[in-house]
Amino acid sequence: MLILTVTWIRWNPVMNIMEQYNNQVKGELDKEIKNKYKIFCNSIKEMRKETKDQVKLIKDQVNTIKQSMSQYEMGKITESDIVDIITSEIRKFKEDHVQVTDYAMQSAGASIIKSRTSEAYQTDHLNWMLFNSIHWRYSLIPEIMLQPDIYPGNCWAFTGKAGHALIRLADTIIPRAVTIQHVPRAISQIKDFSSAPRDFEVFGFNNEVDATGENLGQFTYDPIIQLIQSFRLRNKHAKKFRYVQLKIVNNWGNAEFTCIYRFRVHQEIPRQLYS
Repeated sequence: MLILTVTWIRWNPVMNIMEQYNNQVKGELDKEIKNKYKIFCNSIKEMRKETKDQVKLIKDQVNTIKQSMSQYEMGKITESDIVDIITSEIRKFKEDHVQVTDYAMQSAGASIIKSRTSEAYQTDHLNWMLFNSIHWRYSLIPEIMLQPDIYPGNCWAFTGKAGHALIRLADTIIPRAVTIQHVPRAISQIKDFSSAPRDFEVFGFNNEVDATGENLGQFTYDPIIQLIQSFRLRNKHAKKFRYVQLKIVNNWGNAEFTCIYRFRVHQEIPRQLYS
């Protein structure tokens, strides 16, 4: 009896530690499950909003085609006109809602002035987490944000929350709007928008050696609202510029790096603006 009592006294603290450990593990698992569930619900909400926007776009296009058919039946337009209208609407559906020329597109002649641009963020962890490719160093170059291909990891990432890039536009224009785009959270391996830009400024430059440019406005990009957002620039005197600087003030919480998936500059005003 004495031996059993001593054994119980000796093992009782061990059992208490094991019980505490089990409770701690259970609590951490519950917390992780709740976080994953929250991310899942937010992703569903985001996809529903994107679907709603697509449905509205399709309805508008159907109405356009219906009106065109009515005009055709009344003899106001020809069969060739109908074909052109339908072809145009199909092309619009395959594109995004911006629908104006991008003068910051690399394939059109735009380029990055690297001497006036923040250095790319390079790390093995980012390579594994985002790109999973031996060509990850190429994927981090700033020219990526001047290209239309949007998929997880195909972004310009720079160190920290703040950074900047000077872009030589494809032509000298009166910049009136810019567009920023981020990857959908539902298909991203990070599963949040912490690396997305938040507050940013845009400056116009006459040449790449100017010390300071003209401030064309400060804006806030919120990927929860919409992944593709266009902002009207404050170019009151309609000045022309060949160079535009994108200055990221902060992001949505990622202290290590910020990702810019696509940045566009427009002379025309997009049909949907957020500022």
